[in-house]
Parts: sequence; structure tokens; C-alpha cells
Amino acid sequence: MVNSNANQRSTAPAPAAAPVGAGDCVSASGTAADCGSGDSAYRVSSTVGGGSSCPSDSDRSITQALPGGARDKLCMDTDWEVGRCMSMSGGSATPVDCSDSAPGLVRVQSINHGTSDVNTCTDANHGVVYQQRHFVVCVAQK
Repeated sequence: MVNSNANQRSTAPAPAAAPVGAGDCVSASGTAADCGSGDSAYRVSSTVGGGSSCPSDSDRSITQALPGGARDKLCMDTDWEVGRCMSMSGGSATPVDCSDSAPGLVRVQSINHGTSDVNTCTDANHGVVYQQRHFVVCVAQK
């Protein structure tokens, strides 16, 4: 499975709140959230300024307003957490409770860095490949 949602872009600025940075998590609307929580949909992988672009395999990017009127772009991936369940219906990953009967329900088994080979997912039956940044999220159907 390849990251089919790569390059989802939003031109709407993130809400003006305390700026978030790499490693922080945000809700689907772009507000800060605790990583792995029910509100967290994305983890910021990097920020870029000006007219720079996010990596092509980022799941989403949004623009955030900074103090003083500057703006930067948040490059985000799904907030993958080992043990977390996701609904993979519609080609995107949405966090869900593991007891749900959501369509396409999977549980994250591992996150393998330094590779873009889905065959590294030995304990799972699917993987989401981030080709440019060389990591694979291994998931098993629940």
C-alpha cells in the first residue's frame, strides 16, 4: 500500500494559536492536540518557510500564522502510533477506537525507519510506504 493521500494541501491557514513545530500533533482542523489522543490526527514532521514545499510524501500541509504576521507551512503525516487503530476507508487513515467496527479497521504494528520496503512488515499484513523519507508503517487488519 502506498501513501495514497500524499500531497493533500490546504490553503486555509491554521488557526492563530501558539505555533506548533516538528514533533507536535494537531487535530484535523490544525489545532494543537496531544499526540496519540482522540483529537490528534496528524504529527508535524517538519516546517518550511516562504515558498518552500513539503516532502512529496507528506500526508497533508497547512499554513500557520506566526507572531509578527509571518507564515510557515506545517508538513504533516498521519499521527501513527504503535497499537493505535485507524480506519483506512476512503484512502486515508483516521484514528478510531479499537473497539469500533469502522470499515477498513487496522492496528499499527510497527513503524520501520530507514526503509521504503513494505516487505519489512513481517508481523503485519499491510504497510503504508513513505518513499521519499524512507519509512514504512506496518498495519494489520483488525
